[in-house]
Amino acid sequence: MSQNRSWDEMLRMFRMLGGTAENIVLKDGARGHGLIALNSSEPVRVQTPANLLFRVQDIVFEEDRLRLKRSADVGHAERLFFETYQDGFSWGGGAGLRSMAFVRGLDCLPTDVRSLLVDEFGLGDLLIGDPVERAHKQFLGSRSVVLEETEFLTPLIELANHGSTGLPCYIELGFNIRGAVEGEILVNRGVYDPFSLFRKFGAVSSEPGAFSQPTELQLADRRLIILQDTSTPAKRGNAWVPNLRIEGGTIVLPFLMIGHRAMPKQSRGIFRALAADAQIDKADEAFDAILQFNWSTFLGLLTALEPHDGEMVQMLRRVARFQLEAISHCIGSIEFEGPKQVKEEIWSMSIR
Repeated sequence: MSQNRSWDEMLRMFRMLGGTAENIVLKDGARGHGLIALNSSEPVRVQTPANLLFRVQDIVFEEDRLRLKRSADVGHAERLFFETYQDGFSWGGGAGLRSMAFVRGLDCLPTDVRSLLVDEFGLGDLLIGDPVERAHKQFLGSRSVVLEETEFLTPLIELANHGSTGLPCYIELGFNIRGAVEGEILVNRGVYDPFSLFRKFGAVSSEPGAFSQPTELQLADRRLIILQDTSTPAKRGNAWVPNLRIEGGTIVLPFLMIGHRAMPKQSRGIFRALAADAQIDKADEAFDAILQFNWSTFLGLLTALEPHDGEMVQMLRRVARFQLEAISHCIGSIEFEGPKQVKEEIWSMSIR
C-alpha cells in the first residue's frame, strides 16, 4: 500500500468520524516533517471533533506503540482510528524516532553541560531517568494541548509544526485551525521564547521575545519570585501581564517578559506597573538585577558549551544566542496608566 493511499484512507476514516481535513498533506517542510498546504490559493481547514480528542491520561505505550487504556471512555471506531493514525503518521510514523533522537542527543552532551542544564535550567525531566520513558514524555509534552485544564492529543493538527506567526487554534465543535497558507502549515500553540520552545518541542527558532528564567530576588523587606507559567495572563490596557500575587512577605509573578523585538519598551514598563501595584521600591534596580541574572545564566551556558562540539552542542549554542538576542530588545519604557496607553503590537497568548 502506498504512503499516499494510507494517508488518504486515514483521512477518510477521520472524516467518517466527524472530522474535517481540507487542503493538507504530510510531507517534509522547512521545519522538518509536518503538514503542507496542497494548494496555496485555497484555505487550509482542519477540525478535530470532540470524539477524536484523546486525553493524555488515557494513553499508554505498549511495546513501543501508542495505545488507549482499556478503561478509556472511547468508542470502538475512535479507538481503531487512534491506533491506525498513531502507527502510521504520528508516534509510529517517525515522530517517535525523532523524540528518541532528541533524548539521545541530550544524553551525549558532556557531563558538565548536562549538570548545568539540570541544576540551572530545570531540564531534569529531559535528562534524568530511563531514556525511553523520557522520549515518551517528550513526545506527549510536545504534541499535547491543554483544554479546560486537561491535556489532549489532537490528531492531524498535532502533526503541524509550531510557529509564532502560524495559524491560531480555536475551539468550536472540537479543535480547529483555518486560514490561507503558502507551503508549510504552522500552528501557533502559545507563547514561547527560544529556550522554552527548545524545551517543549526540541526545536531551535529565533522567537521575537524572551521571558525570565525562574528566579528569586531578595528585596529590602520582601522576596520576589518569578516563575515561567504563561497560561493565565491578565490584561492591562492592550498588554498581557502576569497575575501578580502577594503571599505574606513574598511577591509572586507567574512569568515576566524581559525583551521583545516588536515592543522593546514594554518589558520594563510592565515591570514598573507591577512594582507600583506591589509597592516595590527601586523598580528599575530590581528589573536590572533580573536582566543581569538572565544574561549571566545564558552566558554561563555558552561558556560551558565553548570547549565542546557536536550536533546538540550546536543546537544549544543557537538557542542561547537567540535567547540573548531576544533579551537585548529591552530599551526604554512605556507608561501603564490606563487601558489606552499601550498601542504596540500584542504578543498574543493562547493555549499552553
